[in-house]
Amino acid sequence: MRAADQVMQELSLQTGKEVVLAALINRWQIIDTHHVHALKPITVWVARSRGRQRPLFQGGASKILLAWLPRHQQRQIYQQHAQQIMAQGMGESWEAFRANLDQIKKAGFYMSWGEIEPNVGAAVVPVFDPNGENVAALNLLDTPENIDRADRAWVKAVLEDAAWKIRQRQAFPQERPAEL
Repeated sequence: MRAADQVMQELSLQTGKEVVLAALINRWQIIDTHHVHALKPITVWVARSRGRQRPLFQGGASKILLAWLPRHQQRQIYQQHAQQIMAQGMGESWEAFRANLDQIKKAGFYMSWGEIEPNVGAAVVPVFDPNGENVAALNLLDTPENIDRADRAWVKAVLEDAAWKIRQRQAFPQERPAEL
């Protein structure tokens, strides 16, 4: 969170949107770990707070985090939650679930339209630690309509740049400004 806060603040100022960092905890829970409210929200304000749990199979953050898990962990999750996965349209079989996650991972980006809250859309990218492990999902929130109309290439590039900055701040914490 320390590595992400300033980057998320800058991203929010640049876009006028809410920014949320979510992490996978204990392989079974997706938790919002940090939230930056836009100072002057352009379109949407989301009542999300640190520590809020998200559904495991809904929303961009969950899908991004699941896509980067090792295959054996994905299989364990499928075996324990097959009915929920099918109900959320993420696959009628292990092979279909795996293919959906592979497609998300290949894209390196996910956009959702009202999957968790009907008035909120999200654009999401993975955040990696210095060792290349996926440690979080960086979410840019807006209305589903605005997310749908957004220039996907620009949104993805802005989010990937922010995720890269977070990774660099984790790798070189001494270069961050001193905390007061």
